[in-house]
Amino acid sequence: MYDHDPCEVEELGWEEFIARQWESIFIGYRAWVGLRRMGRRWSDLFEAGLGCSQEIADRLVQNGLINGPDRGLQEGTDAQSVVSGMIGVLTDLRADLAGMAEREPEVSSRLLAQHARLLRFVRVYASGRDDVEVPGEAVTVAGTPHKEVRDELASVPVAVAASRIEAELIVGMLRSHGLTAIVSADDAGGQEPPLQMQGVRVLVPPSGEASARRLLKGL
Repeated sequence: MYDHDPCEVEELGWEEFIARQWESIFIGYRAWVGLRRMGRRWSDLFEAGLGCSQEIADRLVQNGLINGPDRGLQEGTDAQSVVSGMIGVLTDLRADLAGMAEREPEVSSRLLAQHARLLRFVRVYASGRDDVEVPGEAVTVAGTPHKEVRDELASVPVAVAASRIEAELIVGMLRSHGLTAIVSADDAGGQEPPLQMQGVRVLVPPSGEASARRLLKGL
């Protein structure tokens, strides 16, 4: 890995590591930290999420991001479009992994199974829903995420906390009231706490914004 020690995945747990890396990529696009840094962040996500080698992860980054379709992610688009584009990048990995079947059939089969797990987790994490379907054998059209996920992305900021801990407490409160909420911070997935001085955002889907603001107003 580039920006993380491999043991971090074991220490944090797979889901927590993937969630933090996903946030780091999202913030990287919103603030645009440069293609090189974004490639490293994606490579770390692929390596940990798929359980593949860094060589394969770098190859996927080259095919999917460097030489892949232009989704306008570098143009500072709105948060929902960024998340949709990111899910599109991850969805399109399936075609590259399937293409490995002739050369490395066993590796391809294992990575395809892990890709389904990774894609489902990311879609659920981004949408706050646990009923999201993930395609099996079929390859989803590039950049076309699941309709329910697209409509329910947690992309609207409703609070800015002074630290990740404070933001997570707010998220916990909102979730306890049945709302979808996530933490968004450009702190390298929690590995660079000083960067939290810029503020840690709490995001909710557009449909939950009004309810979230009412609850926060009562704090």
